[in-house]
Amino acid sequence: MIDDWDVWFRRLDARHDPHLRPMAEADLDEVLRMIRLHDTDDYDAARRGFEDCEFGPPYERMTHLVSVTEDDNGDVRPVGVSGYYIDDFEARGIYWLSWTYVNPFFQGEGIGTALIEAVVETLEALEARKLFVSTSSLDKYGDAVDFYERHGFSQEGRLEDYYAPGEDQLILGRSLDAC
Repeated sequence: MIDDWDVWFRRLDARHDPHLRPMAEADLDEVLRMIRLHDTDDYDAARRGFEDCEFGPPYERMTHLVSVTEDDNGDVRPVGVSGYYIDDFEARGIYWLSWTYVNPFFQGEGIGTALIEAVVETLEALEARKLFVSTSSLDKYGDAVDFYERHGFSQEGRLEDYYAPGEDQLILGRSLDAC
């Protein structure tokens, strides 16, 4: 288990390049802009989803991490986001991966991998046993599916016509090695 979240987040940041930290409410506009660069439907859903988001403890239930970079003016801004939330309290140790996006201008720099690894490390420290993510079956989400599969996820479910006729929801899962 994680006893001191400040220490935990400093360790995560030290182990990963680029820099990672918990998402703050001040990051929200940039995170939503980043999501909108990828998909306007996801932007609308993320905007609604973040309305009830807790920025801060209790991190055991939900958190979002951002990868940050410093621009020429010294301003720090998020260039990637990922997070997790607990599924329910009956099915112990089950979490869902939250919005996972990297600014298109920063893709290919290992940011997505660092974020996924940090989420997995955190959930393993919380003794989680499984992490799920859902995505669309449309071809334009193929890169996302490939990304998740490269990071240990495999398809475990498919809900036909979930998002719209002909657009299924794919559910991918990854078992975790709880500490």
